[in-house]
Amino acid sequence: MKYWVLLAWALPTIAAATPLDLVCRGTITSTEQVAAETSVRQDGKWTTATTTMDQRVQSDGTVRVQLAEDGAQGRVRLPRGLTPMVSRGKEGWWDLMKLRVTDDAIRGELSLNWLNKPKLVIDRRTGDIDMRLLGGSFAGICERAPDVDERKF
Repeated sequence: MKYWVLLAWALPTIAAATPLDLVCRGTITSTEQVAAETSVRQDGKWTTATTTMDQRVQSDGTVRVQLAEDGAQGRVRLPRGLTPMVSRGKEGWWDLMKLRVTDDAIRGELSLNWLNKPKLVIDRRTGDIDMRLLGGSFAGICERAPDVDERKF
């Protein structure tokens, strides 16, 4: 009976027994400010007014997720459309905090800066990734990255 309890206790760690390197391709939705100028004639004089508004923009992007063998550490590389001007990234990579790897999902949080701390969720059954950031989001599908020694062409 002791062995069954030990096996049941070890099962959640088996999900992350090997390093995991994922490439996630999807859609970036971000907010950009757009300025429009208008010229108006008022009381015989021309005046120019500038209006600034937020516009939602979508583009393709790739997120890279790497997890250590033990599943206790990981990091994320974001596309340019999601990286803030002021950030804590190290050469384009951010450490995953509050990382939880189970058989069904990979969940974590990254700190882009003191204000923007998005949560990351990857469904391990479907490969779906969802990440909500301040002013944007990323949704896509993840797959294992090709082996470093393997060439694509």
